[in-house]
Amino acid sequence: MEEINLENIGNLVDALAVETPPEATTITEGLHLTPHRIEDYDQIEDSFIRYRVMVNDALDLYETARLMASVSDTGLSASIERMSAPFRKGFFTLAVVGKVSAGKSTFINALLGKKDLLPTGYLQTTCTLTTISHNEKEALHVIYGDFREETITEHIGEALSRLVAIDPKYDSLPVNNINRLVLGGKSKEDICGENIIKELEKLSKNKIDKDLLKDYLKRHPKEKIPMEVAIECPLNEDYRGWRIVDTPGVDAVGGIEDDTRRFLCGKDENGNHNVDAIIFIQPAKGQMQEKSLNDFVSDTIGSLTEEARKRSFFVLTHATNPDFIVRKDEIWKLAKQLFVDYAGVGDDNRLIAVDSLAALLENDSQLDFKTLVKKSSPTPLHWDSEVWMDCRNLIQIVQNILLNDEEIEFNNENTRNKLRELANFDTFRNYLNSFVKSEKSNAFNAVIEYIEKDINACVAIRQQDLQILGINLGQTPEAFLRDLAAEKEKLDNFQIEINSKFLKLSKKYGKSKVDLEFKEGGLMDVTPSSFNELSSLQEMRKKAETMGNLAERIAQRIQDSIIKDVDDFCEVSQRNKNFKLPLIDYKSIASRIETQASQDSDRTRQEEHREVQTITGFKIRYKLGKWLGMDLGGERVWYETVHYTDNDAAAISFSKNLKEAIENYKKQIVKNLDSLIKLIDEDIKTAIRKRKADYDKMAENTNLVDQMHQKEQEIRDLLNALSYLEIYHGIN
Repeated sequence: MEEINLENIGNLVDALAVETPPEATTITEGLHLTPHRIEDYDQIEDSFIRYRVMVNDALDLYETARLMASVSDTGLSASIERMSAPFRKGFFTLAVVGKVSAGKSTFINALLGKKDLLPTGYLQTTCTLTTISHNEKEALHVIYGDFREETITEHIGEALSRLVAIDPKYDSLPVNNINRLVLGGKSKEDICGENIIKELEKLSKNKIDKDLLKDYLKRHPKEKIPMEVAIECPLNEDYRGWRIVDTPGVDAVGGIEDDTRRFLCGKDENGNHNVDAIIFIQPAKGQMQEKSLNDFVSDTIGSLTEEARKRSFFVLTHATNPDFIVRKDEIWKLAKQLFVDYAGVGDDNRLIAVDSLAALLENDSQLDFKTLVKKSSPTPLHWDSEVWMDCRNLIQIVQNILLNDEEIEFNNENTRNKLRELANFDTFRNYLNSFVKSEKSNAFNAVIEYIEKDINACVAIRQQDLQILGINLGQTPEAFLRDLAAEKEKLDNFQIEINSKFLKLSKKYGKSKVDLEFKEGGLMDVTPSSFNELSSLQEMRKKAETMGNLAERIAQRIQDSIIKDVDDFCEVSQRNKNFKLPLIDYKSIASRIETQASQDSDRTRQEEHREVQTITGFKIRYKLGKWLGMDLGGERVWYETVHYTDNDAAAISFSKNLKEAIENYKKQIVKNLDSLIKLIDEDIKTAIRKRKADYDKMAENTNLVDQMHQKEQEIRDLLNALSYLEIYHGIN
């Protein structure tokens, strides 16, 4: 019997890695591995579109290689698909946040170079998220309060103004609060009732004109209030990979709405952040020490999660305002203290001053500045007359800078250059692009790493199959079947070890482990004293949020520990017993648990609402009721709720509710960890069954030479794919 040299088999596998890829395979006719050139990607100027193309190419290469190599297990494909989702959707999301009348709309118009895209000059606009993305054809998509959908394709700027801009005559009304009541199902009679009007007056700090309120409600029923607005329009190349989100203006009384906060802090179904970057808008001409601004920073930025603050920027607008120019160092120092030091969003580069009006003027190619600087010149037809007064003042400032300070001729070219410099949008955009590019680069490299890890596992399995086939060359079919049976026996023995391992894991990572981790993390002894020293509800909420974030990190740490424990055990077992299994997709398992937990906790309920109807004008009923000791009506009774904060009571409430929440969260962690262990166990058993099925398939074909040729080709295809993926290494 001829002896097989295992070293020669290993050399054959190594040689396959450097051979030239064939033009077509004999396994799957028509499928080709397509090599990529870095030069092709360099021609794509927009970095986000470049990443999208590269991810799509890498996924095509990965999927084609798996098909050509006849890979039947799922491997890491679920996680790779999930990690690729942000790139495949083709944009990153930039959210803009600011107080009512902070200049958000003008800023977005200037950023995109579209003067009339979003309506400006209104004190209030409707409370809805408005998204803006690139499309060659303009369209406005609207979903109303009655869930009716509408698409508008002509004069979308005018249509948007009609939809979201509030008539100035309603400026004294808290329109967004009223809209929420309407969308929530409150009737006109409910909203005009005395109790709700009093609450609205507290929110707006204005006396509510009941007739004006009735008029607003008559003109704004549910079916006319937009809930979602999406704008599609041609954007220049700098913004093709962006989705801009204009968030509802933060009310003057402070605070950010819960739905906006959830959007800014939340994640999508794939576990990726809804928002890549958050821009907070603040006029530089405002007083940095105003209480309303401090309240805005505390209530709005302070309510965001730590992760969301890491992606935040602060933009001071109106950078050409004379007050800002004169007091720039002072205002900049105060802004840094407030936004960077107090709000805790990172380095000074996150604080940038721009001028939206300068950017809009610079982008308007129709303007002849030498003519328009004259006070006698008329307002250009495509500009609002009130806005143009500020524009003319700005052009005069630029004229003085050019002629007096820099001794440069005042002409259109020099004026545009100076306006671009004053606008400072290039600096802002470059830094923002650099920030997001770094984030995307890390995520892209993780996708490539997972693809390569999966392909390498497929190669390792086929290398082992090739060794088994090589050992049995020249052997009898019966000997070959015995060898395959021996390999299956290894898997059976591993199955027994796995069963024992997972019994131990269930005990190791049960309730006692979770309690210990929470105790060591300082989350077991939540008492009122933890909150008593804090001066406000806002500070208490921030502390509770910090403790909640710590609880999430503890849960993640325990989950990671389980995965490492299982992974180390499987790796050692496979190495010691010389067998190979398809990879276990741990990330996908964790995602499945989260999805299931969300479904399990989704509940619906019906709430009964009652409103006491008072009867007035019948004194006899009141007197008769007093005599009988009964309430027969006739007396109008109402109560006024006076709000104040009792810090001791608040501390007790926070500690009680937080402790209860932590206990419930711990129970959920224990449940999720148990699910994680069971799912990993199931996936390992599935991998074992899959590997045994591979051996059964090998046993069906006694022509070992043909099988070896097939395995060689499969290895060659997979290794070729790995060689092509090398061009993505080090791409930034």
